[in-house]
Amino acid sequence: MPTQGSEIVYPTINTTYTITCIGAGGNVSKSVTVTSLPKFSIGDSIKTTALLNVRSTANGTMLGTQPINAQGIITAGPVYIAGFNWWNIDYVNTPDGWSVEHYFIKTTPAPTVNLKANGSDGPITVNPGTQVLLDWNAPANTNSYTPCTTFSSPASSWSILRPLVGTSVPVSPTANTTYSMTCTDSAGKSATDSVVVNIIPPAPAPTVNFSANPTSTTKGAANNLVLSYSTKDATSCTASANPATYEWTASSLNGNILTGLTSNSPIANQQQTTTYTLACSGPGGTTSKGVVVQYITPALATTDIKANGSDGPLSLTYPTPVTISWSSSKFMGCTGSYTGSSPWGANTISGSTLLPGNPSGNMTFTISCYDTLAAKYVSDTVSVSVTGGPGAVVVDVQANYSDGPISLQPGQLAVIDWRTNSLGTCRGSGAPSGSKWNTILADNGQFLDLANI
Repeated sequence: MPTQGSEIVYPTINTTYTITCIGAGGNVSKSVTVTSLPKFSIGDSIKTTALLNVRSTANGTMLGTQPINAQGIITAGPVYIAGFNWWNIDYVNTPDGWSVEHYFIKTTPAPTVNLKANGSDGPITVNPGTQVLLDWNAPANTNSYTPCTTFSSPASSWSILRPLVGTSVPVSPTANTTYSMTCTDSAGKSATDSVVVNIIPPAPAPTVNFSANPTSTTKGAANNLVLSYSTKDATSCTASANPATYEWTASSLNGNILTGLTSNSPIANQQQTTTYTLACSGPGGTTSKGVVVQYITPALATTDIKANGSDGPLSLTYPTPVTISWSSSKFMGCTGSYTGSSPWGANTISGSTLLPGNPSGNMTFTISCYDTLAAKYVSDTVSVSVTGGPGAVVVDVQANYSDGPISLQPGQLAVIDWRTNSLGTCRGSGAPSGSKWNTILADNGQFLDLANI
């Protein structure tokens, strides 16, 4: 080598460099020692700068390669062999093994966070409202962390800033919830971890189908009431009614109840609007269903009586035949009665009767029928008046031989004639006070007086 100059070396271990120069006066040697400090340490995070071989041992059997920018953590080394320092690296992706340090660089480790629910990475499953303890750890690297941000879906009280390490924060989810935490270091790198807490679905509430047939009734109705019901997810059922007069019993969880006349069954002739209720219970709670059976008050029965087809009062002239007809509804029986000269009676709910002979005078005919549902009598009446005929009193009065009215001058003579078939007595009326006309008169006669009577 020349007697002077410089040369660049790259020692990877402690190395002593010596130079010996030979001249006329002899030999002279000088040495310099260079101490080489390791570029890396166990635990360092690294990133490859080129396609890098990976071997089973330092300079050993080839296992594979790692691409550029592959990341890993140094777990052992260095070992100097074949002119290179070798480090054992746990790469993120396989293969792991020994690589030469010339082809990777140190990197800042990414932040990490580990979130657990009841000590588990999850998912875990609990009953609704059960307390769950959340624990986490975000180990700091060379860059300090800011407080960690937490959030959940759905949102909960967990969603606040948290320190790097925390233990036993209680939560009580009622729905499936994902709890998450994001921690960021001062270099702006972040790490997120989540844990899922699933909720055991609650037992379904019982399903109750309940109906009544028919949904309305009247007093004395012949039809039976059938309550039909079916249930799901129920273990027991309780039957009731309001009013309690018509209480019933559910014999099974699925079935029909045919009404009868026992105290435990709905009565077919109920006389009140009644609500029947079925309450069924199971692991998921209690469900009640009710049906209303309306009681419809029966309409009052009707009855009708007529004379010669008329509701009356009817005025006739002797001789005229008189027919009494009647009809009624919803009755057990009817009775006919009368006042007047012509007898009449009835004992059927409808009919027609021609009165005997030719009736005369004032008569009233009444039909009374018993309404079994309302427990009362219903009546109707018709009146008939027949003038003339045997025994009838006939009177005729005329003034100056006219049925009137007539007009006279003061002092002019007025002749009043009257005729009657009565064998009794007659009395006049209507004349001024003191007139002889206002006295008892004979059956027939004539009365003379001035117009000023």
